[in-house]
Amino acid sequence: MNRIMATRQGFIKKTPLEDFRIRKNGLIAIVLREGDDLIQVALTSGEDEVLLATAKGKAIRFEEKLVRPMGRGTMGVTAMNLADDDRVVNMAIVKPEHTILTVTENGFGKKTDVAEYRLTGRNCKGIITHVLTEETGDIVDMAAVTGEEDMLLITDDGTIIRTEVAQLRTMGRATRGVHVMRLADNARVVAIALAPHEDEQNEEDIADTSETSANDTIETL
Repeated sequence: MNRIMATRQGFIKKTPLEDFRIRKNGLIAIVLREGDDLIQVALTSGEDEVLLATAKGKAIRFEEKLVRPMGRGTMGVTAMNLADDDRVVNMAIVKPEHTILTVTENGFGKKTDVAEYRLTGRNCKGIITHVLTEETGDIVDMAAVTGEEDMLLITDDGTIIRTEVAQLRTMGRATRGVHVMRLADNARVVAIALAPHEDEQNEEDIADTSETSANDTIETL
């Protein structure tokens, strides 16, 4: 097993899991360049495929074996060749049964079949994963899903909604998606989270019955 790490500036690093032996004062996992951040960590088998998505609507899919194993005290290698104004928003370990969920800061989202993301080499510019406009805003998050999950969207004004991933349309890469959340003025989506699907919401969990249901906000554009 390996631990694979991705950073905001498009670097990736793979380290054997056995190199991480717990200490009370912690261990160095990766050396970060100035201004960079670690954004995702995943366990891999050595034969997995990795997909990264960026804020400006690009994505890259490549085989894990293209990333050579490195020690803990290293910086990793370039996973994706980013434009100057772009950044990686997330990394996913993908399987053939997955669809790729992308959500934008202005509340647009969609799913796309993983088969639409062709395998490439590492250190490429990537392909379009989401058409972005002033109305959609940038991508804030990406995840590999099966359609059996619920999706929670969180905004910077403290609002959260929960909706079924299955309710979201599967669309091509070169589309802008549909509205999944209506936002208050000047608010924006900052993150998504996945949770096991719940068929019904418990009545005691409903804080305000006047609020619009999450599923009711989905409309085709």
